[in-house]
Amino acid sequence: MNKDLDNKTPSCYAPWINTYEWTDGTITPCCEWNPNSPTAIKTKSHMSFEERFNHPKMKAIKEDLLTKPINKVPGCINCVKNEEANLWSHRDSLDALIKEDYTFDQDTFKLLHMDYRESNLCNFSCKMCGQSLSSTHAIIVNQTNMYDNDESYPKDGILKNHHKLQEYLDNLDDVRLVEFLGGEPTLMNSMYIIIKEIKKRKLESNMEVSLVRNGSVIHKAQESLLEHLRGFRPVTIS
Repeated sequence: MNKDLDNKTPSCYAPWINTYEWTDGTITPCCEWNPNSPTAIKTKSHMSFEERFNHPKMKAIKEDLLTKPINKVPGCINCVKNEEANLWSHRDSLDALIKEDYTFDQDTFKLLHMDYRESNLCNFSCKMCGQSLSSTHAIIVNQTNMYDNDESYPKDGILKNHHKLQEYLDNLDDVRLVEFLGGEPTLMNSMYIIIKEIKKRKLESNMEVSLVRNGSVIHKAQESLLEHLRGFRPVTIS
């Protein structure tokens, strides 16, 4: 990046400590960024953290965040609105993660905030989530033509993430917050794989866990959710 920006700190740290994958494979700096914006990275195949961090579109986003106030960066509108209303923003959440022993380097990606979503698999059909976050809703929409029929959804409504979970497992050491969302995360194998790997490497005592779920599932096969969550620093269930 531009060496003239070496001593700058960004108006948001998202692209340096976070990465977000939408169910169609689109990559954005965070979950608040519009996946339909021209700055979103469209891909139908796996993309490594290094590739996305150095992608021309992500480089342009990073330069904007290093040179402009947050209210002048188009993709940050949701956080700006929340903060103007004195509400907690995603940017606030990321800022909280860098208070402990983090040195910013504009040329380095370090996964501090992990948000991995295996698919949109969900047994509920909440309209606030829509098709991209609920396979059940996708089925209903396509069967009833409730909205414009989207042929990108298969008959079972499930969109599976084509970005490899192993990329996240290889970068667990620096993670300070892991969030499980979906779909319904307790129905997905990836959540249990991630938690088991964290515990295998004895990282849980330094890591916060957050789950956003519909509350319908406590066990998946022989997996006990509450037992798996023991030992993590704080656990938040929404």
